[in-house]
Amino acid sequence: MFYIILPDKMMDSLLDRTSAPDIQSIKRIKLIEPKYHQLDNDIPLYLIKAGSQNIVKIEFLFNAGSLFQNKNLLAFATNTLLNKGTSKHTSNDIADIIEFNGAYIELKAEFDLASVVIYSINRQLKYVLPLIYEIFTESNFPQKEITLFRKRQLQKFNINQQKVDHVARKKFYEAIFGKETPYGVNAIKKDYTSIDQKDLLEFKNNFYSSFNCKIIVSGKVTSSVVKMINEIFGNGKWNDEKVAKPQKVTINTPTKNKYYLERKDAKQSAIRIGKTLFNKTHKDFHEVLVLNTVLGGYFGSRLMSNIREDKGYTYGIGSGLISMLMGGCFFIATEVGANVTKATLTEIYKEIDLLREEPIDEDELNLVKIYLQGTFLSGINSPFALADKFKGLLKYGLSYDYYYSYLDSVKNITSKRILELSNKYLEPSSLIEIVVGKK
Repeated sequence: MFYIILPDKMMDSLLDRTSAPDIQSIKRIKLIEPKYHQLDNDIPLYLIKAGSQNIVKIEFLFNAGSLFQNKNLLAFATNTLLNKGTSKHTSNDIADIIEFNGAYIELKAEFDLASVVIYSINRQLKYVLPLIYEIFTESNFPQKEITLFRKRQLQKFNINQQKVDHVARKKFYEAIFGKETPYGVNAIKKDYTSIDQKDLLEFKNNFYSSFNCKIIVSGKVTSSVVKMINEIFGNGKWNDEKVAKPQKVTINTPTKNKYYLERKDAKQSAIRIGKTLFNKTHKDFHEVLVLNTVLGGYFGSRLMSNIREDKGYTYGIGSGLISMLMGGCFFIATEVGANVTKATLTEIYKEIDLLREEPIDEDELNLVKIYLQGTFLSGINSPFALADKFKGLLKYGLSYDYYYSYLDSVKNITSKRILELSNKYLEPSSLIEIVVGKK
């Protein structure tokens, strides 16, 4: 192999260092879509074959989030304690086996879904996957692990109650969704002690079953990997065969728009402003994402430019959209010095009013468009990232047209449309305001 080294002067003649390169929009893109398979027991299996490293990510998805629980914290507790002991292995045994084989396990319970994710070298899967099957079918939730869970979570609960940002976030969900809904309910101390072994076993058997499971595999997916998954997880039904039915979510109209939770000794105040909104299946979701980016969705946003860069009130402020199976929300969040709480609120509403009154400058809008296209590309640059993109579709039963439509919306949205959306969805009287700290 030969290398040609060009002198610096010749390089300078080839590159124009006096001007930045042209910014390019995405012209055309074709995403790698998963191949659909079905295990012998009918579990859906989605394969994303990409990457050269002999590593795979295997994600087991269950409709087992808080939306499906009948007791507060049950979904979280079940997921957290799932790998803390079986009829054959202790918690330490399980951790040692996972670590010895160079694998990593990640458990997560969210509003809608719960997941168990394994990252493993291909050749070690024969030791890791049987253990994961054992966790699903033979977890017995030892009493000592439940006791330890309660102790740790109560300590964490007590600490979090002193954090203004944590209290504000919890109060925000309660205010916009209602404290009786699975999206708005907040844990209290007695919830940690009310969950027992019987509850955990019942929830696990009902929701962590072959009947309620989907599997996404990404990375260096070989035929032997697929065969192994089928032999271990597709060999007959496991746990109960019940349809996972979510709780009914009825979003109540908030009784008031402003909540102030005083913390006399607080040096900072946490601010949350927002409202209930739709999820990603709504026709306006893509365009509202662009609007959100302009307002507070990236480092160059208006909220960051004003409240951090210009005023210096905070280290960070942002806005976002959260999509859930039964709804969604829009929020603005920050923590500021207690002495500038009122000034910060004034500036936030000022930026909202500007979006509702004046068309956005074309240069600013084009910058946001390029930013969103760039972040989209960075979000599909690995097999595991592609799997995450697919999971975002699978949850809602959407096709890949969703992402192509998103890119079209980003590229084609106009200043006029941003103005229309701002007036439609950012009416100040429709927003809920939470302040925890001092005014």
